[in-house]
Amino acid sequence: MSDKYYWMWREEKKKRQEVEGENTIIKGIGNNSPEMKLMQKEVEALKTQLYADNEKAQRRIKELEQDNKIKDEEIGRLYNKIR
Repeated sequence: MSDKYYWMWREEKKKRQEVEGENTIIKGIGNNSPEMKLMQKEVEALKTQLYADNEKAQRRIKELEQDNKIKDEEIGRLYNKIR
């Protein structure tokens, strides 16, 4: 009886190792496929664009803050004239 289980165990182990090997091959092919490489390039392009857009937005925010500061100072001067 134990001999039967030993052979069942060996067969299961062999099948499991084959499946793990195939899974490794599939993952390797998937990461190096033309589609995956194209997606990686697209992701990098989007990151670059996002970074550039973020820099533009930060510059615009600084410009608006400076404009607001100038306008606040002008409002203060005009308010003091009215008093």
